[in-house]
Amino acid sequence: MYAIEVENLVKKFGDFEAVKGVSFKVKKGEIFAFLGPNGAGKTTTVHILTTLLKPTSGKAIVAGYDVVKDAKEVRKRIGIVFQDPSVDRDLTAYENMLVHGGVYGLKGRELKEKVEELLKFVELWEFRNKLVKYFSGGMQRRLEIARSLLHHPEVLFLDEPTLGLDPQTRAHVWSYIEAMKESRK
Repeated sequence: MYAIEVENLVKKFGDFEAVKGVSFKVKKGEIFAFLGPNGAGKTTTVHILTTLLKPTSGKAIVAGYDVVKDAKEVRKRIGIVFQDPSVDRDLTAYENMLVHGGVYGLKGRELKEKVEELLKFVELWEFRNKLVKYFSGGMQRRLEIARSLLHHPEVLFLDEPTLGLDPQTRAHVWSYIEAMKESRK
C-alpha cells in the first residue's frame, strides 16, 4: 500500500510548465524527499498533493484519495509544515495548538492531552505560555511540526522544514522527524 501515488503530474501557469510529467510512489512509513534547484517544481508539487493547487493533468492519490476528486478527504488525512512560517506570532504556543486542534474537531481533554504530549515531544512544553513572536526560528519550526501532528495525520508534508535554521537546530529538527517516524511504526 502506498501513502502517495503520482502519475504523470503536470502543472502549467499559462505557457510555463512548473511541473513536467512527474511520477513517483511513496510507501507508507517511508521518508521521501524532493531534491532539486530552486524553480524545479518541488513546492508546486507539494501544493498539488496537499490540495492547494489543482494539477493541469495527471493523477495524484494521497492516503488513498484523489487530490482533485476527494480533496476534503485528503485534507483530513494530511499534516503540513509550509515553507514559510504559518504560526500565529501573537498567540502563545499553547494557544496556537488549541486553535489548530479545533480546526480538526479535537476538543476537551483529548485535545489538551495531545497538545501536552506534542509540546513535550518537541521540547516546547516549558514555553507553552510564551508568545510565539519571542521564539527563535528553530522553536517556531518545532511548534509547526507539533501542530501538524495534532490530528495524527496519515501523511505529513514538510516543505523545506529546516530552511533558515542554523546547523545545530537543523540537525535537531531532523532528529525529531526521524523520532516521529520511529514512534509511528
